[in-house]
Amino acid sequence: MKTTLVLALLTLGTLTALSQTPEEIGNDFQIKAAKACEKIQATLQKEGTAIAARLVTEGDTAGAAKVSEQIKTKTNGGNVPTPHPVLTTLFSQYDTARQSALKPLQDTTLERLDSMLKSSVGKDMQNVMKIAKVREEVTAGPKPRSLFSDAKGENPLILENLFVDKSWYSAVGTEYHFEKGN
Repeated sequence: MKTTLVLALLTLGTLTALSQTPEEIGNDFQIKAAKACEKIQATLQKEGTAIAARLVTEGDTAGAAKVSEQIKTKTNGGNVPTPHPVLTTLFSQYDTARQSALKPLQDTTLERLDSMLKSSVGKDMQNVMKIAKVREEVTAGPKPRSLFSDAKGENPLILENLFVDKSWYSAVGTEYHFEKGN
């Protein structure tokens, strides 16, 4: 009985992964990873602001400016090769927390992509290359929001999640239903 249930769940998971394109799986990862990192990034901003404020109080305005710039760079996904000495511990904690939050999402997404490679989708070179590209993106981690946004600074994937196949109601009770591309 247990074996049948496990096989049914594995089959369902495989069918779900196969019904999506590699790009959809990659987009799903980006959305979930961005959401998982929101609190961690907010904490980095909060703690960085407190450190900068302390430096200003101590009269180190230049240090506070450097801390501010490095916090901004780190939050946007950039690399800070030589952080200000007061940020070393904070950045280490941030990197550890971020990695812990992303690891389960990355593992799940990579499993979904691997199951695609084992299916008939994996027999087509074009699909294999799409899967390879998505694997690289997943392994690298989520894209920073500034790079993930369109030219207007909006995040189209988040906007799509808010509106596509959703109904919204006006204050007077009029229903608005949004479909993709319409």
